[in-house]
Amino acid sequence: MLKLAASFVFTLSAAVAITGCKDDHGHSQDGKPTSGTQATPAAKENHPNQVVIGELATNGLKIKAMQDEPVKPGGEGAFDLQITGYPAGGKPKAVRFWVGSESGEGSAKAKAEEETPDNWHTHAEVPKPIPAGSKFWAEIEPATEDKFKVSFELAK
Repeated sequence: MLKLAASFVFTLSAAVAITGCKDDHGHSQDGKPTSGTQATPAAKENHPNQVVIGELATNGLKIKAMQDEPVKPGGEGAFDLQITGYPAGGKPKAVRFWVGSESGEGSAKAKAEEETPDNWHTHAEVPKPIPAGSKFWAEIEPATEDKFKVSFELAK
């Protein structure tokens, strides 16, 4: 019986690991590019339903936010943030995304990975229900400056 249970757990774990990201747009569940992925920021072939939800300049950086498709309460949203304008060797130390209010209360923050040069991507959990006035938020921790937040209206 113990062998059967161990075999089942191993098989289930392998199936989950092989399945990876449930969205077929050029990266695995951990946000890293899969082989054959073009290294172009937010390439349309990797994110075919992606829409730009805003652009801004702040703290000496140019930031462009993209959303793969409308978010659903209790689901997840796939987001990208292109960050340019930092000095050589000055890539952000960390970039975190969430959907909700500025405080992040009731939301799960997700650490984004640099999917392609200057393009950070992750899947962020969406609260259920989605609080009124919710936005896509990003916290950027520059290499040498204090971290700061930016927000964008969600695509409907």
